[in-house]
Amino acid sequence: TFDQDWPQIKHWWRWVNDHAHSDGQLAQLCVAYSLYGEELFLFRLTPQERLEWVQTGLIIAHETHNQKAEVNCLRRIAWAVQKKGQLNDAEIITRQALALAESIEDRFSVGRILYLLGEILISQGNLMEAWEVSSRSLKVLLAVGAETYLPDAYRAMGVVLYMQGKFE
Repeated sequence: TFDQDWPQIKHWWRWVNDHAHSDGQLAQLCVAYSLYGEELFLFRLTPQERLEWVQTGLIIAHETHNQKAEVNCLRRIAWAVQKKGQLNDAEIITRQALALAESIEDRFSVGRILYLLGEILISQGNLMEAWEVSSRSLKVLLAVGAETYLPDAYRAMGVVLYMQGKFE
């Protein structure tokens, strides 16, 4: 069962991380473990463990010049930090992720990051910028055909309208 395998999974994650600096394939595996393992094991990892996995992936992605993985790690870190209520830190990390995604012209990630930034700005009460960012997110996501994420952008825009008292 999964419960029996979980200690082995964690053991090998640590082993891969410990050896990732000395082997290119292990470095790639470390990044993959951090990005996809964090998703796969979402309900098994504590919030702190999820953050640790993705921070480890960020370090290796940076060392191996994998900017696309860096973008994804930064977005996930920002999301986790936001969920912990550290909105200013989350905003800073999100803007770093956005700048990097824009510099490598990763429009899909730009759309997702803009959505996250909109959520953070809503939580901070910065509704004008949240509207602009969420609108931009919607446009980018539509342009890249990322229909799965459109409801998030629409919801963020709806929250802004609701908070501004625009019910019709």
